[in-house]
Amino acid sequence: MLEALRLSLGCASVATVVCLLLGVPLAWLLARVDFPGQRLIRALVTVPLVLPPVVGGVALLLVLGRRGLVGQWLEATFGDHAALHHDGSDHRRGVRGDAVPGPQRGGRAARR
Repeated sequence: MLEALRLSLGCASVATVVCLLLGVPLAWLLARVDFPGQRLIRALVTVPLVLPPVVGGVALLLVLGRRGLVGQWLEATFGDHAALHHDGSDHRRGVRGDAVPGPQRGGRAARR
């Protein structure tokens, strides 16, 4: 049980750091600077907020799975354990997209 807690806290910590390092500068850029392709980047940033978690999970599996675009390379480079498998056990390693829209919607409501 402690191993699961440690894994969850480690994943959450890494995800938080990555989001802060990439998300804050990207949000500032999208809010303050006009540049070509801004609408496309804004749409790509919004996609995880509007897709159901199942769609995100299937997309991750298609890209990172054993036969996926990146998964084949991961398996060949790092071995069998690197690619996602279809047995469902990799959900614990995946990204849960259903927790993201809540705070985002709350932020919108607070601005009104």
